[in-house]
Amino acid sequence: MGVSTWLALGLALVMLWLDLSFRNHDTRAHSLSMVFVLLLLAALSLQRSWRHAWRCPACGLTARPRLYPTAPIAPLVVIPTYNNRGSIRDVVTRTLKATRLPLLVVDDGSTDGTGDLAAELLAQTEGGSRGEVQRHDVNCGKGEALRTALRFAVVRGHSHILTLDGDGQQFPEELPRMEAAVRASPEALQIGARDLSGPNVTGTSRFGRAFSNFWVRVQTGRRLTDSQSGFRAYPSASTLALGASSQRFAFEVEILNLAGRAGMPIHELPIRVHYPRLPSASATSIRAGTMSASRSSTPVFCWPYRCGYWAGPAA
Repeated sequence: MGVSTWLALGLALVMLWLDLSFRNHDTRAHSLSMVFVLLLLAALSLQRSWRHAWRCPACGLTARPRLYPTAPIAPLVVIPTYNNRGSIRDVVTRTLKATRLPLLVVDDGSTDGTGDLAAELLAQTEGGSRGEVQRHDVNCGKGEALRTALRFAVVRGHSHILTLDGDGQQFPEELPRMEAAVRASPEALQIGARDLSGPNVTGTSRFGRAFSNFWVRVQTGRRLTDSQSGFRAYPSASTLALGASSQRFAFEVEILNLAGRAGMPIHELPIRVHYPRLPSASATSIRAGTMSASRSSTPVFCWPYRCGYWAGPAA
């Protein structure tokens, strides 16, 4: 059991002793309720320690996940997509023009022919040598699509995956800058921090991002400006070793929490973003933040960024 678990159990025993010592005290019912709460917190903390046994010496970990070496650097561009037929042609075409890196499109069970169109475009480019399409039979969620890409990259010997969404909101022309950031810090997880000051970005979308940023800071001590951006670079093997379990958008927040706790550097790179119309992602943003908090929150009595085990603020 970790320090946080023993602390909660100790406080519960102290409260129980006080209750037995002052049986006739008016606060007996209150103290018993406190004992119940503290025992519950101890149980939750112990459960978290089992799920993430590698977490921190202050939280009862036994080992950190292995951060695999990334040399030689051989990135792979990945576009996870679901029913983006209206934008995938533009995104794929611009990506192939912006970089000479190989391209993988992960079609997450699209029903509108997105995967077929992407495969057709890739087949027409240099004899199909620039990339390929991996398909899910049914929609599994963005997190599962990214895990498919990470496994593909490891098998094929790609040290990193550079991800951008298939909806056309991000600029493929930013990929060379992201590749340069990867080559400068190959061990780091890179985030393309979006500028959300544009006129088509709603206040609720900004709040959703701020809410998610807050949870990442609480759980890891990292100050990030965009914890939900889909424009990223992941070290392939190291990211898989973190063991993120979220299947949908919460994956992108959960992986930051796990990376921060594992000591993986997290860097941000300012990028442009295009919102042609009012986005409807605010509810998804808040849901992703809360789901990640429920899946990967730290034990109640542990403030990980104070224990000295993890790295400091994001660069």
